[in-house]
This record gives sequence, structure tokens and C-alpha cells, in this order.
Amino acid sequence: MQPTFLFDAHCHPDPDSATAPVRSESPVKSRLLCGTNPADWKIIARITPDWPGTRPAFGLHPWHIADAGDDWLAGLENRLAAFPASWLGEAGLDFLKAGLASVERQREVFVAQLRLAERKGRAVNLHCVKAWEALVEGRDAAYLCGRGAPVL
Repeated sequence: MQPTFLFDAHCHPDPDSATAPVRSESPVKSRLLCGTNPADWKIIARITPDWPGTRPAFGLHPWHIADAGDDWLAGLENRLAAFPASWLGEAGLDFLKAGLASVERQREVFVAQLRLAERKGRAVNLHCVKAWEALVEGRDAAYLCGRGAPVL
């Protein structure tokens, strides 16, 4: 039996084909389009209104922390304000590739995003590699031991 409805909980924009809508015959009828950096956020903001069934998500992925600039958090907050139904993500920790941003910097950025998600009442799409304990610690730091946490 073929499913009649699928939700893609984790997809990313393709800058080369971002204007093409999803084929209507696809069994995927809804998707979460995750942004990982400010450049992705611009693409997602532009294309999401033209893709029925697509929910935008804006976040700073640990691989892109070093390139994000000093005003990334304000930019992220502006994107969430402009898209009230958006999620926050893809955000998280990646200690396998910790050379891209120090473990401490990843934790700071992660907790800042979780706190923003809590203030805005947004669900979060997570990335976690070799950092489960730190991810739980970050969640607890941001949400007072998990109380009031959005979907994680």
C-alpha cells in the first residue's frame, strides 16, 4: 500500500533550482525547508510562499557559525518575526567537525537559538553529531530543565 501523504521533516533549499516548485505527483505533500545560514534564509524567504505545503525554518547550523557575522542573531529573529509559522532550524551541535567553530562557541550559539525559539514559541529542527550530552545540557540551560521547551 502506497502512502497518500508524506511529510519531509528535513530538506534544504537548492540555490540552483530554488524557484522550481515540487512536482504535484510527488507523495511528499508537505515539507520543512531548513535554513542553515543567512544566505539560505534569503532563499527560503523568497521561495516558501510559492511552495504549497512548505513550512520555513531558519537557523544557524554549527558548520556555518564562523561565516555568519556578528549580527546573525538579530537577522534570525527578524526572519522568525517575518514568518510567524516558521520553525527554528537547522540548529545544533557537531563535535565531529568542531574545527569549524569551537565546542564552546557552538554551545553559545545553540543556547542562544533555543532561548530565541522559546521566546517566540517555535519548534526546533536539530542537528547533533557526537554531542548528545551537550545537546541535553544546552536544552536544560535554555529551558530551565526542559519546562516549556518546543519540539526537540
